[in-house]
Amino acid sequence: MLLLPMYCWHSRASAGICPNDAPGSVAAAVFREHVSHHKAHIAVDPRVANLKTVADCESFAVNARERGAPELADQARKRAVQIRADAYGAETEVERECLLAVFAYEEVLSAQKGKRQRASRTWQMISRHGIIPAVERVVTKREVSVGFTALAEMGLMEFAFEAVILRHPDSFTSEAVATSKLRMEAP
Repeated sequence: MLLLPMYCWHSRASAGICPNDAPGSVAAAVFREHVSHHKAHIAVDPRVANLKTVADCESFAVNARERGAPELADQARKRAVQIRADAYGAETEVERECLLAVFAYEEVLSAQKGKRQRASRTWQMISRHGIIPAVERVVTKREVSVGFTALAEMGLMEFAFEAVILRHPDSFTSEAVATSKLRMEAP
């Protein structure tokens, strides 16, 4: 099982609550082990964890950067991504993670352009086809997506669609899983 830091940003995970399984299930035990494992490795500043809006996150990130605390700014940006994804209303954890990927890509675009930037083509595809089919279409194209490259350059590969697919292979086609493996293993 591949466990990534991204899960630690989930509000329920922070509280140690398994989002999809009964408390006594094997999945719940694995989830609790995962949460305790990552709490030891990834300490989210309590000020960041308590941010409730995207605007608060953005303001906090600007202030943190101005005061020489880039790690707090990064945490605040990741918290903003989580808030956006949670507000979208995903029905499953895999959909939520796909949305996290889109919002993370928008953060990268915004940082590059110096102003808020939407992933317009991706949102159009999601609107037309749905979240999971849109992700499939992006990943199974011959060319590596601009989003994959941008996230890789920013060190945010855990947010790439390919990473989501590898964490949830049963939700995607074998072609999407195979393509994702190749891309994630490439240097």
